[in-house]
Parts: sequence; C-alpha cells; structure tokens
Amino acid sequence: VPDVTADEMAQVLDGELSPRCDYQLVDVRNIGEHHKHAVIEAINVPLQHRNIAKLDMTKRTYAYCAEGYRSVVFLSAALIAGLPAEKARNIRGGFKALGECEAMQSHLHVSM
Repeated sequence: VPDVTADEMAQVLDGELSPRCDYQLVDVRNIGEHHKHAVIEAINVPLQHRNIAKLDMTKRTYAYCAEGYRSVVFLSAALIAGLPAEKARNIRGGFKALGECEAMQSHLHVSM
C-alpha cells in the first residue's frame, strides 16, 4: 500500500490535489482514540470492527491509525474486499505524524 506524508494529506484536505468528492479519509483507531483527537474530515471505522462495508470502493481511500500499522492492515483488508489498489493510500506515521504537521493543524480536533 503506497504511503502519503502528513504534508501531502494537508494538501488533499485543502483541495490542492483532489476535490473532496473524490476521496474518503478513514480513521481506523478505536472509538476512544478517535474521540480524543482526530482529523475533522475523517470517518471512524475501527479496525477491530472490520466494517469495510462503510467504504465507498469508488473513491481514493486515505487511512490512518496512531502510527501507521493498523491502517496498513485495514487497507489490506479493503483491497481483498474489492478496493482497487490504485485507490488505497496509507498516511505514513499515522495520527502522530498528522499531529506534528504544521499544515494539518486547522484540520485537527483535540479533546481536552
């Protein structure tokens, strides 16, 4: 599964690389992690629920977890379920990298 960087993801979210209707952003962390801090535009599809049916298989799918492992597992399952390989993208470094990226700050939700 190809990776994108946090900076590249910020460009996607800012509309510089792709219209919003052409992609989906998936947070595969558990519900508690998602509620604590997440990308505002992300849908939460926890890996442990294996709910691949929530995906639109026609859209480019960007996935993240905490540091990048669970999202690769999730995308691998999505590929087996029918997501075309050219549509799967893992966010390298997961939420940790997104949270450290200056360009991503306006897209983050953090609960205190």
